[in-house]
Amino acid sequence: MKRAIPKKWLLIIGLLSLVFLPTMLVLVISMLPTLAALAIDRTKERYLAMGIGALNFCGCLPAIVILWTEGQSLTVALSILGDVMLWLAPYGASAVGWLIYLSTQPIMASYYTATASQRLEELRSRRAELIEQWGDALAEHEDLERPGLAGKPAAADGGEIVDGEISRQQVAVR
Repeated sequence: MKRAIPKKWLLIIGLLSLVFLPTMLVLVISMLPTLAALAIDRTKERYLAMGIGALNFCGCLPAIVILWTEGQSLTVALSILGDVMLWLAPYGASAVGWLIYLSTQPIMASYYTATASQRLEELRSRRAELIEQWGDALAEHEDLERPGLAGKPAAADGGEIVDGEISRQQVAVR
């Protein structure tokens, strides 16, 4: 579900655009990669749009500083937009944002895979120690080694845990 932009914000942005027309012209054209990321990113968190937008805005700052120091006029804004080197900063920064976004998922996946493998080895070595201490009676329950049962806890009385509830076998009362 999309959130609607309140009308008062549209009015404020419209008035600021008229007052700061040269700045808005430079910003809108320089921030096109962010608008593209907003259109592409359909996730609720909008990590792609936020990452690219932040770096893209940082890349726009040199052009805006030049615009403000040389006088905020349409002539200066058009000369800034005509300078290819000033285009390099916002578009290069947004490219770095894309690289960060695209490289984060594989890096984190390999990190979590390595962490899980290390934890599994620790658990297996601890299990071997427990079998050595308690004997082969503990080794009879090989639930962790059988496919389909990994990760499902076993109840203390031999029953199964189903949907968080223990379905216990009939226990004879002494």
